[in-house]
Amino acid sequence: MSAIRLPAVVNVTDWVAVNRDQFLPPVCNKMLHTDGQLKLFYVGGPNQRKDYHIEEGEELFYMERGDMELKMLIGNRFVSQPILQGQLFLLPGNLFHSPQRAADTIGWVIERERLASEIDGLRYFLETADGTPTLRPLFERYVHMRDLGSQVAEIIAEYRRSEEFRTGQPTKSASDNADTAAVAYKPELRPLPPVTLADWLDKHQQELDNAEVKNGSSSLEVFPSQCGYQFLVEVVGRSDGRQEFVEYNCETWLLQLVGECSVTFYVEKGQTATARRLGEKDSLLVPAGVAFGVVQSAGCRLLKASQDPGRKGY
Repeated sequence: MSAIRLPAVVNVTDWVAVNRDQFLPPVCNKMLHTDGQLKLFYVGGPNQRKDYHIEEGEELFYMERGDMELKMLIGNRFVSQPILQGQLFLLPGNLFHSPQRAADTIGWVIERERLASEIDGLRYFLETADGTPTLRPLFERYVHMRDLGSQVAEIIAEYRRSEEFRTGQPTKSASDNADTAAVAYKPELRPLPPVTLADWLDKHQQELDNAEVKNGSSSLEVFPSQCGYQFLVEVVGRSDGRQEFVEYNCETWLLQLVGECSVTFYVEKGQTATARRLGEKDSLLVPAGVAFGVVQSAGCRLLKASQDPGRKGY
């Protein structure tokens, strides 16, 4: 049996405590996973922004402490979506959005690696005298995003040096490299409302602990896959390890929400490699193409999240 490189277990509570200075101004964020297909980072505050980001991938938000506000352009109208402490929110791709965070808050965000053909955009909108944004672009740049943190910071710095920033009026160069066809804004998209995770777990307790475990595992989707999302976000309940989970085109992030579990990895179907134990708030990132089984008793809960661009259906 060939060996596989097993992912490391990271306790997110301990990791946030060790890196707490990174979640204060001027940095306000730090990547937990950055080298692979999934990009997972924690973000603090205060962080009030006027730029709007757009990409073809989706973003999954969760607030660990405090609330945040996500401004979005939906149906050619600016709207504000609160994401409260303990809530999950799944943002579809192709929507302009601008996260707003207050002091003494922290949450995590998951994005994915961009495909070679994908372009991200960052846009500032022309504002009225009272600061209300209009639909007219003031300044925008479009790039292939390889490093989210550094490239966004470079565009923001360019904007703050610009004539548009100084005057508040667009110039000929405001959209120099705009390639809107490569990252089309889709005003018809409507995100699902945020999910309060504790309430969702209570509501589905019986299904997650069902004695008649289907295929060896009781797992439920938090966001319906029939909506055409790239993200697959599930909670695994009682599980005896007989069902193998695998994502061939993307990584899978696991976070133990309640209790503990054992995650067993497989090289080939039916061949056991070795296991990792996850306690509460432990997490690990499973490589693409690696099958794994979960063993946990009733009452334990494991969050499982992956984003495959091939699943996009909108």
